[in-house]
Amino acid sequence: MKTQTINKVLQFLLIGSLISTAFFGCTKEDEVDGPGTDPEVPEDVEVNSTIAEVLAMYENDKDGDDDFFQVTENMTFAATVISSDETGNVYKYITVQDEAGNGIQVKLNATNLYQSFPQGRKVAIKAEDMYIGNYGGLVQLGGLYNDGLGSIEEDAIADHVILQDGEVALPAPTTLDLSALPDNVEDLYNTLVKVTGVQFAQEGVEYASQENNSTNLDLVNKTGQKIVLRTSKYSNFAGETVPSKSGDITAILTAYNGTLQLTLVSLDDIDFNEDRFDVEIELDGEGTLENPYSIADISTLGTGNDVWVRGFIIGSVDGASIDAGFIPGATENSSASNFILASSKDETDPTNGIPVQLVSGSDVRAALNLKDNADKAGTEVWLFGNIETYFGTPGIKGTSKYSLDGEEEEVEPEPEPDFDGQGADILGSSLEGTTIDFTTYTVASFTEWTTSDKSASINAYGKGKTEAWMISKTALTLEGTNLTAPRLLVTEELKYFTQFDDVQILVSSDYTGTGNPNDATWTPVTTDEERANGGKNILNITFTGTQYVAFKYSAADGTGGGSMSWAVSTVKVGEKHEEGETPVDPEPEPGENLVLNGGFEAWENDTTPEGWAKAENLEKESTIVNEGTYSAKQTGGTKDIAQTLKVEAGKTYIISFAYQVDATMNDGTDARIWSHFRDESSSTLADGHIKGNGDEDMTSSNPSSYLETKAGEWVEFSKEYVAPANAAELYLEFRTYKNAVVYWDSISVEEKL
Repeated sequence: MKTQTINKVLQFLLIGSLISTAFFGCTKEDEVDGPGTDPEVPEDVEVNSTIAEVLAMYENDKDGDDDFFQVTENMTFAATVISSDETGNVYKYITVQDEAGNGIQVKLNATNLYQSFPQGRKVAIKAEDMYIGNYGGLVQLGGLYNDGLGSIEEDAIADHVILQDGEVALPAPTTLDLSALPDNVEDLYNTLVKVTGVQFAQEGVEYASQENNSTNLDLVNKTGQKIVLRTSKYSNFAGETVPSKSGDITAILTAYNGTLQLTLVSLDDIDFNEDRFDVEIELDGEGTLENPYSIADISTLGTGNDVWVRGFIIGSVDGASIDAGFIPGATENSSASNFILASSKDETDPTNGIPVQLVSGSDVRAALNLKDNADKAGTEVWLFGNIETYFGTPGIKGTSKYSLDGEEEEVEPEPEPDFDGQGADILGSSLEGTTIDFTTYTVASFTEWTTSDKSASINAYGKGKTEAWMISKTALTLEGTNLTAPRLLVTEELKYFTQFDDVQILVSSDYTGTGNPNDATWTPVTTDEERANGGKNILNITFTGTQYVAFKYSAADGTGGGSMSWAVSTVKVGEKHEEGETPVDPEPEPGENLVLNGGFEAWENDTTPEGWAKAENLEKESTIVNEGTYSAKQTGGTKDIAQTLKVEAGKTYIISFAYQVDATMNDGTDARIWSHFRDESSSTLADGHIKGNGDEDMTSSNPSSYLETKAGEWVEFSKEYVAPANAAELYLEFRTYKNAVVYWDSISVEEKL
């Protein structure tokens, strides 16, 4: 093993460097103040390793792809700094490359690192006592933070990173032709490369949008091969427009879950002086059912909408990456939300296939997912969806159709409606304080009005398109009473709000009392108060003359975004209701979601969802959605979203929700559940904490609140918890930390049946 002697610099020199900078200003480019520049500190550091040996040590000693651990061996290597945070595109790390052409990223909890460790200068890295791990497959050296791989604290940097005397000289970049990448391209991670013959796929765009922390732009060559240029919104060139010509780009090669990425140090490293070229892509198919795209076509195209692809189902992914989470074939651990499609049923390497998202509640998911359909492993299928990045690589999302023979689409037969025409009567005595009897009528519906616990209710969720009426058996009038302010008093409760057109209260003077109500003329009622779109409403309704009163319920398609729950408990003529007379809420039914607006389908405005007592840093999101039309996008900094729910001691409750952590932010601590059971005085019970890791032992006063994260992917959480003795409330809260972006959706708390 090669050994050489170099100067070490003590920690106080770093402090001295910063003081001299403050007094004397910046130095010339080749006269850098900082560690290692004082020749009067001669302590020797022995270089006894290489980056290749450090990487080999990690591969040999790690326990799984996501493992990290502390380096215990005496390993010190010399390398050249090839990164720079001067332009703001790099944050709190340096990338170093040694003479053998190997590189590694070193995480340092400090800014303006270019002043201490300039690009092109040599450093010695003492790896002993540092931590080593990887992020998305990219190996990093650093420190410990929140029980995970983090950065070396600033006061310890000088113990591990020592600047050396010498000329400023960058290693020659390795030339990369995207059409002929080397088989061992991963050996070039964290090194300088020159990618030749490329252009930006999009013209006229900026390097980075201010809407996201980082932006990925595709660089493409003449034959359609692509590589990602990833740029921070904090870089000083983020707002610059990308060049419209073609040429070469020199940058640091990185990767995220196998997808190659470039980190640009400076705009000076882009040499685009040639005219743009036409991209000539040779594809196997056309994206139609008759001539579908191949697996290779999907990877080549990278993006596209409404296309057909053909392949074999070889397994699924249960984890943050395809490599780490691949489950071949069909087992009890197979995922129901995705599978891997390959060009051969005998393929064993999932990275040679493409990931396919199975949309929750869809016919495609029900028919093809490997968790419920083990016989589909190895099956050839044709799928219709959109080409999008999934698990960090081109895949298919939004699957809506499939075929098993390539000739005919598999179509679910349209179900026959369960109800059509006149239904059963609902007596006023079955409701709370109601003297009016009703008849019911459904129009080709899949559910109908029913009564229980002193209310009439209807909910078409998961059932199908519905139009159902509940109509007074006789015409009513508010005139000729002895009341001072006569009103039709209605108590209702709305959940999972969609729109008021789906829950209409109407009156008609020409309805005959029987038959299809659509043959009559109906007019919406007038209420003294504004009708709230969530929770319980007590309505004072006015109308003139003698009118039939109807409650008309509609559901578009029986999905979370197209149906809601409507319960009517009181309908009577009486004195105008005054505020402060709100009745006690009825006990929730087992199996009923206790969370108001858990799908975030109802919003007061673009930042305030209905039904949530606490909602910090939220935005209505319509693109990244787990179910329905919207989700809640939350920007962190220890921000909360919360509700308080009524529960009963000793009962079992199922807490379910979906969340997605932005891929650029994920460090495993961004999304947390911060919930607990409380007593009648709203005091937290010692044994009432909900653990994010799903551990049902809730006795810890400092529970683990972290939620498992799969960067850029929806994670579905569902666990059972028993309400401890004296429990009367469940305080349901979710938190987003630091500068993370987390999307929340499909939140449910149900009593176990």
